[in-house]
Amino acid sequence: MSDVQTPAAPAAQSQESLRTLTILIYALYFAAFFNGLTAIVGLILAYIKRDDARGTVFESHLANLIETFWLTLVIGIVGCLTIFIGVGFLVLLGLFVFYLYRTLKGILRAIDSRPYA
Repeated sequence: MSDVQTPAAPAAQSQESLRTLTILIYALYFAAFFNGLTAIVGLILAYIKRDDARGTVFESHLANLIETFWLTLVIGIVGCLTIFIGVGFLVLLGLFVFYLYRTLKGILRAIDSRPYA
């Protein structure tokens, strides 16, 4: 018998690598609740690995992570700017729920190797 690997084996390794990386990025997003900076590292990793994930279930996760970061940043700025008129607290509370929901949903689906959407 020959020890030649089938083409499916590297693809499976790549899928597992993408799964692990996706879970790591979600963990970085969760850590941002405490330090605020690890989401930037996660965003950079998501942009770097986006092309590698094309055509896999993890493509939707990386798109979700990128979109979540930018929406959180923009809405967070709006919330901070409107805090003085009283609306900002509600905006920031809604943003907290939005961010938590998207990261929790994403990490649970990534653990099961299911697409985000």
